[in-house]
Amino acid sequence: MRKPYNDISDQFGVEDLITKEPFGNFEHWLEQACSCSSVYEPNAMTIATATSSVVLDCVTMQNVGYS
Repeated sequence: MRKPYNDISDQFGVEDLITKEPFGNFEHWLEQACSCSSVYEPNAMTIATATSSVVLDCVTMQNVGYS
């Protein structure tokens, strides 16, 4: 049912970021989502973070506007 994510190439790293500035990465993601015909309304997202001591946190948001 799920694809196995065992290979290092399956992981997202800092080198995969468009920029180290978070709004630039968000803009890139939003442009990709808006141009994808299979995504009807790209206005909801889950944002996750982790501290260096591996404390995880996430929040699901609905975007009602961005400029």
